[in-house]
Amino acid sequence: IQRVTMLPQETKLVFSDTRITVTLNSSLELSCGYGPADATNVREQRCLWKTPQNIDLQVYDIYDNVHHPELSAPNNTDGNQCGIVLNSVSAEDLGNWTCIVPLHGGHLTGTTELALQNYMGLENDYKFMGSAVISTLLIMLVLLIICLIIAENKITKSQQAKQRNGHEMRRILTQSSSFSSFMEGQNNIAMPDITHHTHTSSDEGFRTWTMGT
Repeated sequence: IQRVTMLPQETKLVFSDTRITVTLNSSLELSCGYGPADATNVREQRCLWKTPQNIDLQVYDIYDNVHHPELSAPNNTDGNQCGIVLNSVSAEDLGNWTCIVPLHGGHLTGTTELALQNYMGLENDYKFMGSAVISTLLIMLVLLIICLIIAENKITKSQQAKQRNGHEMRRILTQSSSFSSFMEGQNNIAMPDITHHTHTSSDEGFRTWTMGT
């Protein structure tokens, strides 16, 4: 097996899929290669994969069946020198897988995301439910504001009605007090002594009649 410790600067990464939907317990090949064409004859080199748990996996260890029985080499490594196969996808495999190829003065990287097919449907359902909840909350907020405005208007009208009733009651009481004062004044006026006046007139007439007689 020929191993290249470092690739020239003009090397380009051959990496396609950035998102792959998978099912649990199925096998999956993660492709990762590099060019130019004169490098495609190299079966493997010191590239590595970084797992969703941030673990570095050396590709040559995988190809030599060392330490990683859950991983294996792909059937075709032409232009796929750093490709690996997940023999049985588990929940821990979901997430970002990054292929890293060392270069002189740097490195090439490519990342693909493994997503469970069922999760995609649930994700869309959650997004729809989230939008529905937000819409419902907004509608409830608008209705609450409308109810508060209506209640405030009713309270204002009730207060205005109480003020009008209070003014009317004070007006009635004022008029009643004025009428009572008027009646008391009328009762205090002295009435003429009609009986005494009549008696005096009769007495004078009697005296006049006596003197004439």
